[in-house]
Parts: sequence; C-alpha cells; structure tokens
Amino acid sequence: MANALLMIGWKRPVPGREEETYAWLMREAMPTFERWRTEGRFERHEIVTLTPYAGTLNSFVLLFGQREALDALRRTDEFEAFSIALASRVLDLAVVPGLNLEGIQALSARRSSVART
Repeated sequence: MANALLMIGWKRPVPGREEETYAWLMREAMPTFERWRTEGRFERHEIVTLTPYAGTLNSFVLLFGQREALDALRRTDEFEAFSIALASRVLDLAVVPGLNLEGIQALSARRSSVART
C-alpha cells in the first residue's frame, strides 16, 4: 500500500504555448504516467486542476506509491528528461516528495520510538 507521494505541479502553460502544452500533456505525459504505473514504479496517480484562488499552483499530478520506489523514479534519467520537457512547457514546475496518511503514521511511530530512547 502507498505510503508516499510525488507531486509534479505547475502554475500554467508558458504563455503562447497553451495549445501545444495541453496536447503534449495528453499525448506524451499521461501515457508516460500510465506506463510508469504499469511498470510498478507507483501504485496510482491523480491529475488535479484547481479552481481559481489566491495561490500560484494551478495543476498537478500526484503519484502514490512506496517512498523508495518514488525516490528511485525521481532519480532516473527518464524522469529527469520528462521533467526538463515539462519545464519547457509550463511555468514554475515543482517536483515535491511527500507522505500520505500511512507514511505520516509510520513517521510518527519512528519519532515516538526515538523519543523513548
């Protein structure tokens, strides 16, 4: 079961490249996420677009999986090339690892066991 996540987020497409960016996301990015999932690099993914608010993050993809597997994916040449390709199409790309509830609970348990020693 997933204990971590990897967020790949961005502000918006580069101005003037919106159509190209959305086409690339559908033609290249989404199939790449699905292939990585079927290869077992993560368990599932969610694609999110936020409604207007005062912040700058507008869209992101969450990859849910095991922390070690997500870390390994992030360090591959393929993921780096994917990130470079995406960064050329969007503003303010962010690739951020994180924990879901299961990961937070495991972290809390480790913290508690360390505090007792």
